[in-house]
Amino acid sequence: MQENEKVEDLVVSLLGAIDGLVDWSSMGDKVHRKKYSILAKRIAVVAKSSNNLNEFVEKLLSQIAGDSLFVSKEKGKKFRKIYLVAKKQEKDVLQFLKDYPYLSTVLYAAYVEGLGGDKK
Repeated sequence: MQENEKVEDLVVSLLGAIDGLVDWSSMGDKVHRKKYSILAKRIAVVAKSSNNLNEFVEKLLSQIAGDSLFVSKEKGKKFRKIYLVAKKQEKDVLQFLKDYPYLSTVLYAAYVEGLGGDKK
């Protein structure tokens, strides 16, 4: 990832890294089918009430993962790498998430579906 990466790309990468830490399969079929709707609503609420990226990530993981947080060495490394890049443009990333929570989710969903489904 380049340091001057577009904010939209950073948002998609960050959402993917966060999503990769959530064990959606443990939440049941109904929740799994509504995954993107759930993400969009949670992102909208959490982004509006967050003052920084740390707070956003903390609240979002708490809201969507709860007891279904799954961190492997690989996922942890991926998340950390993306998170550190996003921190360098924290103000812009957080503002984009605040201004466009549903667009952020659609961009992320389009990326995932373009890969062929739930790939992290």
